[in-house]
Amino acid sequence: MASVDDLLREYQPVVRFDSHEAFFAHDVRAMADNAYFLLTRADQASAGSMIADRSGGLDLEFLAETDGKYPNGAVFVAGDHFGLSLSGPEQFADRIGDYRQMERELEPRWRNFVYGHGVGPQGERVTNADGEVWLQYWFFYIYNDAQFGGRVDLHEGDWEMVQFRLESGIPKAAVYAQHAYAEQQPWSAVDQDSSLHCPVVYSGRGSHASYFEAGLHRTFVKFNDGFLPLWWDAADGRGPEIRQQLVILDDDQLPGWARWAGHWGGTMPHLPPIDGESPQGPKQHGQWGHPAAFAAASISHEKQGLRDAPVVALRRSPPGLKLRFDFTGLPDPPDRLVITASAEGDAPVTETIVVDTLARGRIATRGPLDAGKAYTVDVSTISASGVPTSPAEKPVYLGPERAVSPGRLLEPLFAAWGALWLWIGARLARRVARPRSIVEPSGSPAAPLQTDAGAASEAEESSQTSSAPR
Repeated sequence: MASVDDLLREYQPVVRFDSHEAFFAHDVRAMADNAYFLLTRADQASAGSMIADRSGGLDLEFLAETDGKYPNGAVFVAGDHFGLSLSGPEQFADRIGDYRQMERELEPRWRNFVYGHGVGPQGERVTNADGEVWLQYWFFYIYNDAQFGGRVDLHEGDWEMVQFRLESGIPKAAVYAQHAYAEQQPWSAVDQDSSLHCPVVYSGRGSHASYFEAGLHRTFVKFNDGFLPLWWDAADGRGPEIRQQLVILDDDQLPGWARWAGHWGGTMPHLPPIDGESPQGPKQHGQWGHPAAFAAASISHEKQGLRDAPVVALRRSPPGLKLRFDFTGLPDPPDRLVITASAEGDAPVTETIVVDTLARGRIATRGPLDAGKAYTVDVSTISASGVPTSPAEKPVYLGPERAVSPGRLLEPLFAAWGALWLWIGARLARRVARPRSIVEPSGSPAAPLQTDAGAASEAEESSQTSSAPR
């Protein structure tokens, strides 16, 4: 009989990200090893007080409490946050560009991880496939960049998960977490990757919610005992396809960070319950110990195909790109552009640009692109009503910038010199064509030149012809 660890490896899914995705699933050290992160307290008695930072020994092991205390003797409180600034108009948690830059600069050794956990239907520990087993896969992201119809549900730190139910080693059902709820499908309805021979998860653009198929998905917010419709998630599945490095979490040997009950990130909600807050870790979620109950509470949602984005022209314009758009007459005009430039071997450069009420215009992006690299660029839009579109199926290809030769540097000078000679030539031509009279020194007109009759006749005819109105 196969062990639970073997089953976790066998059925580990592949994640198909959206073409605009800027954040990917990583090791928790993506945050823990960042020099800017702090361990702070957000309770009312000591709002925003710092418990530890890097100079005070803060690292991943610091979160391993002993008897409810941190290594420096500070007592753990449920409102503790491991993240950046918790308050203030310039809080880092609202500066999306900084997080995108942090993602691009992340050390390769912490990229693309997933945490596996095997458990029985009531949370009991299981070691083999005898009976009912739930296989869980937990994904950690440093930022949730949902970009719904406004600055809603944006938060530092993001835990997402999917789980599969097996009976005697045979998969029967799948449950994909989506915000504050989940969706369940029989195993036969789960997409299987033809080359990797494993289930497929479609990750929502920026929100990282897990879906069974690509497209446009209606989202909800939990309100009392029910759900209210919110905006839309896009998941086109045309971005990177990644099967992360698996780290198995055993309940008997959980690392300290996995037992920690604080919040992964420093974001506090601005507008509860719609706005986001940095989440707690996997063990603090109900499905960690009650996977069957989580599956029983699953719901369904409205699904649509993604519309194609309106055409946006673009070209290189150092340091980034220049875009030209015309949305005149569109029934649901965009108020945001989303641009993702990808170069082989590099993390993508994603920018969100608010065009608001502009119907047409030209925009230059700030994100620098390497002049020596080729890029593929995806452009889509988000309407004022919060509906995203899909980029063109074939991204725009931009080759490396050509080196500037000395000849090209002199081109403007040559052009100016040529224009000057054209001007001089035109002035001389007008002077030569101007009629002249021969004047004697005394100032009296000279007698007309004597010619033969034929010549005089031709001259007169020529004179009449040239003076005729045109």
